[in-house]
Amino acid sequence: MIELRADKSRLRMIKEKAEVFARNEGVSVVYNLSGRLTMPSRSDQQLVTITSFEADADFVFVATPLLTDYVYLQGQAANNSNTLLLAGMANMYRDGQFAGKGHLDMVPVGKNFTVGFGVESRIQLTRELEDKEKDSWLGNWVENYKYRIAMNNYSDQKVKLRLMDRMPYSEDENLGISDFNTSYALSGNSEYIRSAKGKGILRWDLTLEPDTFDDSATIVTYEYTLKYDNDMHIGAVTN
Repeated sequence: MIELRADKSRLRMIKEKAEVFARNEGVSVVYNLSGRLTMPSRSDQQLVTITSFEADADFVFVATPLLTDYVYLQGQAANNSNTLLLAGMANMYRDGQFAGKGHLDMVPVGKNFTVGFGVESRIQLTRELEDKEKDSWLGNWVENYKYRIAMNNYSDQKVKLRLMDRMPYSEDENLGISDFNTSYALSGNSEYIRSAKGKGILRWDLTLEPDTFDDSATIVTYEYTLKYDNDMHIGAVTN
């Protein structure tokens, strides 16, 4: 009955929660310590090192200027140990310095996982609505939007940046979204194309040259057109 009566967004949410539950349900792990440990007898929580391992990681900076001005460093690595990593809070360190805390999902042996390593202050972005035009044509409203995102790299190194933004998305056929253009091609990542691109999520995979800021900053522009009936009103979805 849930599948028959629920809408797409609710079904998607149920599926995601069910997948997380299935990954963690009934997990039983035994960790064998390499030697004896002596621990003081006290009531507060104590931490014991079970194992440690090194893994190569691919790092990328991620920016979502619509949500925050901060740029975050993410690393993707593989669990190349013989140890199942259980879900829970994790402390993140960058170059030996504490970068913050985050939640780590359960990571089976051999699986890739993504972790965050805090804010990178040497990369700064500004996003602005550069132009908006609204006109009426044949009983329809026609709105043209143009956005500009400037990326300043104050470091002396090239950096890979994943820029995320969004444009309107609707399943209502009476709302037309067309004429999308951008100064840089959108990402060709297969997972992005499969799961997010068709829902109005925009992603660019960029390389920022060193010491490029102000007049030499990397600029991404994009624009699109909305068309809808004069009697139609655009607003946020409320649950």
